[in-house]
Amino acid sequence: MTPDRRAGRRAIDDPTPPILIPIAESQPESHFPEPRLPSRLPPQPEPPSLARAPRCGARTRSGAPCRSPAVQGRARCRMHGGTGGGAPRGNRNAWKHGAYSGRILEIARILRATSPTAIRRMLRGVDEEGVRGEGDVRAEGPRAEKAKNERTTPCNGSGGLAAAAPPAPGRLPDGTDGMADFRRPSPLQPAFSFDSYRNFHAARWSGPHPMWTTGETKPNRMSMIDRRQAMTLLGSFLALEGTAFAAPRASGRAAAGEPFSWDALKGRAAAMARSRPQPMPRPDPRALANNYDAANRIGFRPDRTIFADDGYGVRLFPLLKAAPVPVEISIVERGRARLIEHSEDMFQVGPGEGPEPHVLPGVAGFRVMNRGGVGDWLAFLGASYFRSSGPLHQYGLSARGLAIDTGIDGKEEFPAFTHFWLERTRAGLTIYALLQGPSVVGAWRFANRMEADAVVQDVSSAIWLRRDVERLGIAPLTSMFWYDEGNPQARADWRPEIHDSDGLLIHNKAGERLWRPLGNPPRPTINAFADPRGGSAFGLLQRDRSFDHYQDDGVFYEKRPSLWVEPVGDWGPGAVMLYEIPTTKETDDNIVAFWTPDRPARAGTSFTFDYRLRWLGGEPAAPALARAVDRWTGTAGRPGLQPIANARRLVVDFEGTGLKGFDRRSGVTAAVSVDQGRLLSVDAYPVVGQPGRWRMIADVTRPNRPANLRATLEKDGRALSETVIHQFY
Repeated sequence: MTPDRRAGRRAIDDPTPPILIPIAESQPESHFPEPRLPSRLPPQPEPPSLARAPRCGARTRSGAPCRSPAVQGRARCRMHGGTGGGAPRGNRNAWKHGAYSGRILEIARILRATSPTAIRRMLRGVDEEGVRGEGDVRAEGPRAEKAKNERTTPCNGSGGLAAAAPPAPGRLPDGTDGMADFRRPSPLQPAFSFDSYRNFHAARWSGPHPMWTTGETKPNRMSMIDRRQAMTLLGSFLALEGTAFAAPRASGRAAAGEPFSWDALKGRAAAMARSRPQPMPRPDPRALANNYDAANRIGFRPDRTIFADDGYGVRLFPLLKAAPVPVEISIVERGRARLIEHSEDMFQVGPGEGPEPHVLPGVAGFRVMNRGGVGDWLAFLGASYFRSSGPLHQYGLSARGLAIDTGIDGKEEFPAFTHFWLERTRAGLTIYALLQGPSVVGAWRFANRMEADAVVQDVSSAIWLRRDVERLGIAPLTSMFWYDEGNPQARADWRPEIHDSDGLLIHNKAGERLWRPLGNPPRPTINAFADPRGGSAFGLLQRDRSFDHYQDDGVFYEKRPSLWVEPVGDWGPGAVMLYEIPTTKETDDNIVAFWTPDRPARAGTSFTFDYRLRWLGGEPAAPALARAVDRWTGTAGRPGLQPIANARRLVVDFEGTGLKGFDRRSGVTAAVSVDQGRLLSVDAYPVVGQPGRWRMIADVTRPNRPANLRATLEKDGRALSETVIHQFY
């Protein structure tokens, strides 16, 4: 029979793909004419919408004006500079997930090999070689000698060319007329051959890469495949995974994810610590353009929220000036983790002033949304920082995974969480994190849940050191303190007080309750509160909850959360460290508190610490002792008289139910001591008209170096209040 001339037409003329044209064996070679392929399609009328569109008019190479339609809202077509319209934003039309994998590249080579030009060459080869009903029996003639020298192709296996092979995918059985249809399977035409796919897969990994020919096969080439076999494989792929131009579906290992567990993460961290350090993710310099205002315009699309909208839905952060380093985030389900692939359509840009910010490839962190998707209550963003808005729904201080050499000039290191795994549990949301830095590799687990009066995080950490660390900081907290009523000399703003936290509270194993009011020192200062019995509970608190003391109706300092650290298990002896840095503005985090163990942190050693973090709106526990609620400093001496030269006064108000009913004759005294200078006078008395409130006043000489004053209210040697430790600079 004569060849069907539709074989050379384009897909737009006829949907039947020109894959293979069987020719009857009795047809003489001279009756096989050269197929005539149209050089171009006949002109088609434009749709009405394009016919009415304005024309580009740009000057072309021939000198005539361009007649292409201009892009909507622009004066030029896309070729001559018009932008907008057309494809969706970003790469939403792209073939995502593996567009440059080896398998896809091989398919692309096949598609190029099946172009009209290549089909012409293929048809010429068919004309010369002839096609038998089944198998691939070579004809005798001038080509026979060449066929003898031809190497075995991967799809034919290792036994050479089969003389009586079963029909290949898409190949018609002997004596059957018509064209093979690779688009749909039928009972008599198997759409996929596991043998051909297995042979193809084996050939794909043999040698550097498979070599695909676009015409006649040539001798002495490794891993060759001829035209008919290429089209056979193409039909197999189309039958197996649908059209090659559709976005691939997740399948196999990608859909199932990687096995994951807490023990596996710790094992990975330990192995990384023993191996050569890998390069850390580098910041994207383009993220510097996404400043605070730009960051507020880029939002994660609500319909892409991860997990259900039950108070634990997760949304991602784009790369920002404050967080330019991308991280990897995976979802854990049934013990398997699937990586979240970044896509620009995850984010949307809202209205605002200035140029539209760019959504850069990568994810900087994530946040956990309130029920209903309005506001969030937990966020991980930048290095190993994370924070919660607490029960009062106002962000303030932050926490970190680990602090290294904090307070040591030029040595502080900021390791970063580089990988996160999120798992939704019945109790809440569990977050796993891999921490990396030049000196350390670690694994963290955060079991997060919301309670009526607190946000609770049960934290487990495992740390492996690559280098010696002079000061290892466990459960570090970071906050801001500019000034309050205790240091009015630092006040430079109209607002009476500006701070995220106003004191450090410590409950040590000796039973002491220590309150250290925060300060803004003239130079960086570090204080240690040792606990040889180990594992002091501590936290940075915002005790002052009166709006009148701040007068800030924009950032609401009176609602900033407190953060309390409760050690779990035996931490061993160590100390709570407080590092204070001078500041003249409220945008600087100048307060750091953490636990440091006495055990030396040497290279090759490991540590494990478990603890609970509670983000609070009040005290960590019902106070059995009276609390320090106010503090003032000023000149020493009686009011109205000449101040005492070179001396300072400290006034502290204590409040608690344990002080009610006491008066000046009840025997309540103030136990006060100083480590520098000299104590001039001490007095304690109930505040008139304020039941349960007592005031302590102490005058001390001004030393040449910082001095610490300790003060406690006592009765008959029994403490009635917590111990206040105030530092004079």
